[in-house]
Amino acid sequence: MRLLGLPDALRDFGVEPVLVAGWETRGNEFDQTPRLHLRHWTAGPTKGRIPSLRTVTLGRPDLPGPLAQVLQSRESSTGLDKAYVIASGIANHAGAGSWPKGDGAFTSGNRQGTGNEIEWSGPGESFGSNRIETSERIAAAFQSLHPNPWGSFCCEHREYAEPAGRKIDTNLNGNTFRVRVQTLLTKPTTEPTTEPIIEPIIEPNHEEVPEMFIMTCPGKPTRLVDGPTCPVIGVKTAIRATAAKVITIEHEPEDYDARINHHVESLGRHIVAAIKGG
Repeated sequence: MRLLGLPDALRDFGVEPVLVAGWETRGNEFDQTPRLHLRHWTAGPTKGRIPSLRTVTLGRPDLPGPLAQVLQSRESSTGLDKAYVIASGIANHAGAGSWPKGDGAFTSGNRQGTGNEIEWSGPGESFGSNRIETSERIAAAFQSLHPNPWGSFCCEHREYAEPAGRKIDTNLNGNTFRVRVQTLLTKPTTEPTTEPIIEPIIEPNHEEVPEMFIMTCPGKPTRLVDGPTCPVIGVKTAIRATAAKVITIEHEPEDYDARINHHVESLGRHIVAAIKGG
């Protein structure tokens, strides 16, 4: 099944949905309506409304997208954020873990749950009550798609993740989160007056810190995989020229070519430089 009712559910809980092109068929289908919901942060750039859209939609070299069903934007200091609806199907967001602890009803967060990636760089960035409220409303919208919605089936990624300490997001109070979601599920909210917008995967004129992935492997050339914009001469030159955030990913020989091929295919781009050493 697919969560095709998600945009309407978001509106029901007062959050404006922005539909990312292709969302209706993105991600494999769920076996049944997911009940678990995880709250994440992107740990990405500190500026920009939606700088992580491409990554969350299409994935990284080491993890194919989508990486969440929804990406919560970073809007103004007042008012609610928007919900970018990325996928109606399964997303690679949870990893190993279980919830509730001691019960373990949900042990496959990807197949049994949904994820909201919040455009939030992490604990060093303030996170206002309006943004917290947006994430709670998004969680309630996801829960409302199940015949038996329940706030207790919402948690922070760090609460779900195993072994303990594998993830630290988010640093918000999970108990308060669950209580707030349950409260929202019993009270109607105001529906946004605007219709959902269809957005391309790359938002025009967005403020994005370029990302470049340096992929290494014993006995093979270092590969620099293109970020959003990068006239590349060589690895070091490109990094200086773009002030890019550099992510180095090490692969075993048998995995290296496949990972590069996946990245090229999923992003629809090409490897712009191949040099030895870097």
